Amino acid sequence: MFAKKFLNPLKAAPLAVVLSLGTPMFAENSSRARIPEGAVLADPTSLLRMFSGRTSDWGGGSAAFWAADGTFRAVNPSEQSLGYGTWFVTSASRMCYEGTWAWRQDFGVQTRDVDVCTRFMIDAEGQVWTTTEGMGGPWFPFFDDNINTGDFVSPGFEATASMLGMMRVPADG
Repeated sequence: MFAKKFLNPLKAAPLAVVLSLGTPMFAENSSRARIPEGAVLADPTSLLRMFSGRTSDWGGGSAAFWAADGTFRAVNPSEQSLGYGTWFVTSASRMCYEGTWAWRQDFGVQTRDVDVCTRFMIDAEGQVWTTTEGMGGPWFPFFDDNINTGDFVSPGFEATASMLGMMRVPADG
């Protein structure tokens, strides 16, 4: 489990984007995409505001809803899978979720617990970069045009849960 140095979506106050100084520079590595020199940590409160109460479209019919109460639901109807659990933003500019994924496997349903954190940094031109790995990357440009206000996941989530025979999904999901 993650250390719980995080912002609770219900308790965070709106703030302007404030960037952290003193972020280390990154060495050249030709085999991995790297973040530009001079990039700094994204403001954790801004990250919280970017995701809270919004749906991320992951493409291919899959999406996740990051509820303001710190829970999340995700669904991929085409693969007959779903995820549910909790999410939070750390003081180290990571957006993390801890949850359970469930999917149809042969004649039953398989589940797996997951803990995932995505790091966020901003370069001198204002481009946001992300990685789910260490500071060495690989880093990828991040665009928020696939994040929409509101819950666009629950109808597909409920339908997929029903199809999987998971009529009652735990309260934290």
